[in-house]
Order: sequence, then structure tokens, then C-alpha cells
Amino acid sequence: MNKRNDLLVDYVIENIKNRRTIKPDACNGAMIPDEEIWQILECANWAPTHGYTEPWRFIVYKGKSKEDFALAHAEMYKAASTEDSFKQVAYDKLINNAKGCSHIIALVNKRGTNPKIPEIEELQATAMAIQNMQLVASAMGYAAYIHSGGMTYKEEMRAYLGFEQEDKVLGFLYLGIPVLEQAPGRRVSNIQEKVLWKS
Repeated sequence: MNKRNDLLVDYVIENIKNRRTIKPDACNGAMIPDEEIWQILECANWAPTHGYTEPWRFIVYKGKSKEDFALAHAEMYKAASTEDSFKQVAYDKLINNAKGCSHIIALVNKRGTNPKIPEIEELQATAMAIQNMQLVASAMGYAAYIHSGGMTYKEEMRAYLGFEQEDKVLGFLYLGIPVLEQAPGRRVSNIQEKVLWKS
């Protein structure tokens, strides 16, 4: 049986409570060392997974590939827009987000082949892997922002990333080095309002 480590428990709790979404425009464009990106990815790989399907898949963009991806995403959005629906500010944001961050990581759920495991459980596993990444990035002092706008959920993006029709793109994790101290967090209601406790 594992011994309880109160210091570790306190640290984990504080890290969860202190994690913040910090957008790329609040970052300085400096690079995070690749070995630390690998540490973040390794922690994703330890998320809970039913039947060891390990359905999370990631594509990491840095340097020129990051800029190329941002432009491709913006152009994809433009091509899919009508004259009325196209927003120049949205197009520009897709490009500019890449400038402030260090790495962009595509977050994909790769559907397993075991029919006994429902898709919702695969999606939950991938979401937990993503949360692991955010928590570790936060503990390292880095900014983490999940972007799910633009073409994220569209067929064009899934095909661009090279995945099958049954797979799902869940978003893009932008990692960077924040310029300012993060703001305190808030919840709109306390946990007691969200729990029905029966004894």
C-alpha cells in the first residue's frame, strides 16, 4: 500500500486550482525546450484508458511547421467561408496565435478497433490525456491554451492532419512562455451546488 504524502497531495491540489488558460497573445514567442515538450507528452500517455486502447494522438508543430500550419488553417477557414460568413479578424487570429506560442499540438482521438469499448470512453480518455498535459505545462510555468475554433471539427481539418473518418480532432494545444503573471481563477458556483450526496 502506498504511503500518503501530504506535501504531494497539497501540491497536486494547488496545481489543479492554479492552472489557467493563457492565450498565445499573452506569451513572448520564446521557445520551450523540446525535452520539456516530450515530458508533457509522456504525462499525456499515462492517462486512464479502458482496455489499454490509448486513443490519444498528437502532432507537434514548431518553428516553420508551426507557421505553415497556422497559415494552412487560416486558408482552410477562408476557403470554407462564404462572403458573408468570412471574418478577417478570425483569419488573422489563426495566423497570429502561432507567433506568440512556442509549439502547437494537434489533439486527436484515434478510434480504437475494439467494438466493446464505446466511443465516449475513448473521447474521455483523450480528454484526460489533454488535461494531464495542461497540468504539467502549468506546473512548469508555461502557458497552455486549447483552441477549438476555426476548422477544428471540420472534415477538411481531419483530412489535412491525415486521420480516418471515424477519428476526431478535439482541438489544438498552444504552449508558450507567459509574459504576465496569471490572474486568479474563479468558479461560478461552489462544488456543493453540483453534488447530490447520499449516505
